[in-house]
Amino acid sequence: MRKLSLILLLVAGASIAEASTITSQVLDVRMNPSTITTGNARVSILLSGTTSCAGGWYAFEFPDSGSGAAMGKTWLARALSALANGRSLTIGGTGACDSFGIETIGYIDA
Repeated sequence: MRKLSLILLLVAGASIAEASTITSQVLDVRMNPSTITTGNARVSILLSGTTSCAGGWYAFEFPDSGSGAAMGKTWLARALSALANGRSLTIGGTGACDSFGIETIGYIDA
């Protein structure tokens, strides 16, 4: 089972690193369609610092409906508010790096 998980991660172009946590001012927020075929929105947040994936970017995807959508909208609102007001956020990653070298968000503290 462990070999299968590793193979699936390699095939998906993702890697697992130790999860990072950064507290800093939000420098940028980017939204775009998912790079996978889920149709979900993807939000990337840039903080000053280095994630486990070698950059300062964290990202998450959220669906159009359900509990995942509500959480995604809350996280997006927090990030945009921090960006607009020059405030800091604490973002904890999952340690999973996507094919662009961006760490997936595990939680956001405002």
